[in-house]
Amino acid sequence: KIKPLIYSEQGLGGCTDNNTIAPDLEYVRNHPYSGTPPTYSAKLDPWRVLAYQEYRRNLYQQLSYWAAMGGGPQYSIDSVYVWNSGSWDVQGVHPLSTNKQGTYGDELLQ
Repeated sequence: KIKPLIYSEQGLGGCTDNNTIAPDLEYVRNHPYSGTPPTYSAKLDPWRVLAYQEYRRNLYQQLSYWAAMGGGPQYSIDSVYVWNSGSWDVQGVHPLSTNKQGTYGDELLQ
């Protein structure tokens, strides 16, 4: 039987718990909950690292495809909520995620 699912708090932070950019892509993959404070900072922006930016784009493209297809054989997807604060803000909607230095948002994923 297909179970309905609301996918809540999807995010990818790209940083460490010490507010530094992740040391490598493996860390980004395995620590999605580690990100930055809300205010954009170019020196803390993990998405300026091309490999991290490509990984995030691929992740969200796959998630969007999965959601558009309605989920998979075990779960039907009703909604997906993304975490929009700090480096998790892929859409750049939080008021502090964008400033004169740049943005955590990705125009290709909005």
